Amino acid sequence: MHMGCDNLSKRFLEAERLYHYTSFETACKIIETKKIKYGRLKNMNDINEAFRPGFWDTKLNVDQQSINKALNKFKQISFSIDKKNIKGFDIPMMWGHYADKGYGVCLVFDKSKIEELTKDNRLYARDKIIYTQRNPYITVKVNNIDDYLWRKKKVFFFKKTKDWEHEQEFRIITRNNQEDFLSYGDDALIAVIMCCANSQKNKNTAIGNSKEVKKIESIIDTDKIALAYYTYHNFFNDNKSSLILINKGNLLYPINRIHINNNGEIVKDIIE
Repeated sequence: MHMGCDNLSKRFLEAERLYHYTSFETACKIIETKKIKYGRLKNMNDINEAFRPGFWDTKLNVDQQSINKALNKFKQISFSIDKKNIKGFDIPMMWGHYADKGYGVCLVFDKSKIEELTKDNRLYARDKIIYTQRNPYITVKVNNIDDYLWRKKKVFFFKKTKDWEHEQEFRIITRNNQEDFLSYGDDALIAVIMCCANSQKNKNTAIGNSKEVKKIESIIDTDKIALAYYTYHNFFNDNKSSLILINKGNLLYPINRIHINNNGEIVKDIIE
């Protein structure tokens, strides 16, 4: 087995990971610039977050317009995380909704590196989302709405309804209006995962030789960043999801497959 790829497998398995689903074109931009764009809360696809009715004491100099203006100053980046029984790359709904119906990409980051970049608690907040029966209302009790929302950020920005719990979301919030992108540097990205949907798109081309794989390989350091191919349950008739590592345009033989067992644990198999 290729020793470099063995090291890539080890790095992937040992890291605590964050997963960012996106289109192929956007993934290429992220990789080339080493930047992830923050999104405005008002543009969230969860209508409970995009439209947040507020309540306030009539004695305050506050109205819905001022609350909306304050909310629009906050920006966020969303990732998925691993759960006990469902790994962050093994969520077909995420591939469908956020990764161009499976034709996109899942970028895998080292969680500790991303947290180090956002450790200034005056500007950033980061945590997993807590899923509840209903979103909390924006209840304003002071005139300084910006600071009030920041003090209450765990309540207002890190809770969503249970309708969204399949996303397994980890979120970064910033109120730094000078920062539209999170620059992640050289060491944070540890893997690029493509989906088995690409095998349907490239029926007459070997997976490892598709133009999408070749493009990704041309913009990553293949000695440091793993390139993998995700296959959903039953693709190999073994009732497991798998990651197949790709090395320099070829599927690895012996194939290095990272399985998910029935307990949701990642198990590395080397098939001779």
